[in-house]
Amino acid sequence: NSPPTTSVQIGQPNYTHVSNVWITSSTPITLTAADGGAIPVGLSTTQYRIWAGSWGSWQEYTAPFNLDTEGLNLVEFYSEDLLGNLELTGVETLLVDDTPPTTTVDVGGPKYRGNVNAYWNVTSASTFTLESADGGTMPSGVSGIEVFIGDVFVADYTGEFTLVGYGEGIHRIDFRATDHLGNQESRLQTHNTIYVNLDNTPPVTTIAPEDEEMGFDELCTLLAEDGNGSGIREILFRIDDGGWRSYVSEFSIREYGHHTIYYRSVDNLGNEEQPKELRVHIAEPVENYKPLVSLLFLAILLLSGLFVARNRPMRFKGERSSVKTFLLASLPFCIAELLTGIVSLITGLLSIPPLMGIGTFLNAGILIAGLAVLASIKKQPEVEGAEDEEAEED
Repeated sequence: NSPPTTSVQIGQPNYTHVSNVWITSSTPITLTAADGGAIPVGLSTTQYRIWAGSWGSWQEYTAPFNLDTEGLNLVEFYSEDLLGNLELTGVETLLVDDTPPTTTVDVGGPKYRGNVNAYWNVTSASTFTLESADGGTMPSGVSGIEVFIGDVFVADYTGEFTLVGYGEGIHRIDFRATDHLGNQESRLQTHNTIYVNLDNTPPVTTIAPEDEEMGFDELCTLLAEDGNGSGIREILFRIDDGGWRSYVSEFSIREYGHHTIYYRSVDNLGNEEQPKELRVHIAEPVENYKPLVSLLFLAILLLSGLFVARNRPMRFKGERSSVKTFLLASLPFCIAELLTGIVSLITGLLSIPPLMGIGTFLNAGILIAGLAVLASIKKQPEVEGAEDEEAEED
């Protein structure tokens, strides 16, 4: 009179937590039945059916089977012996999970990304925190996350990590999570792979000009470069004991004497350059005597030219002419002295002092050349009729 007894064996993979049992669609389900009683007559059949949103039909058990529908599944079963003794229907609740986890990463500061399509710029102090959630309607939960840098497995994730010990430049970091059933996330997917540029090096700033002697109001230019880093956030400078200022455009020092220019740059990750300095001297202007010298030499050339033109006129087509003599022998040198004086007055070029500078040599050269030309003009010899001509001219 005793009915059979049927038991359920769950194959691998499976995971049990509290009273819940998770399996995958590849996990075999085995039913084992034994007839009851003091002298069992033997089994006639074992029947089972599956609920996965709706009940399927009863079917005879002949071999281990699988559950193909993800989520909640119920398996009902019973056995009957050869005398028709029926077992009470049993039920097994199983959770099917075929979906792997999904991992995302949060990049902690310092960090910088110029646009959403660019890689993150980070330092060795930047942290990486992973979050992984198991997929499916009845997830079994995440059992672990693997961390890869490049194609090298680094460690199982236990908490936020950094890139301390890695060289600067581009690094690919990807992650792979596995749930309790062994469903494993694929590597190198958009959601679980990031590229970062490791940058621990501050920018390099240069100043132009680098001369220790500078002119009043001479413009200074700062230029910063960050190589393959995150880019320049700010260029800063200060003069003497003044406060740091953000460099926007060229600047000048409008005070005579000795000064020190300090300058540095900061990149977008906060890597800060050690301040550099340039000691400069702004010399007070020296009086330019070049225009006066030019005026003096002009007067000498003018008077000498008038004297020679008057007393030793040259002949032109047989006739002596004081005007032509002056225009030819003296006027070009007078104009040259005048022009150099005007240029020096307006631009400061050719200035005197220095006494032995180019301005002095230029003035002296023009004067000497002019006087030499005038000195070379000899008094023209008398010719027949010359006295009558001179008298007529008088």
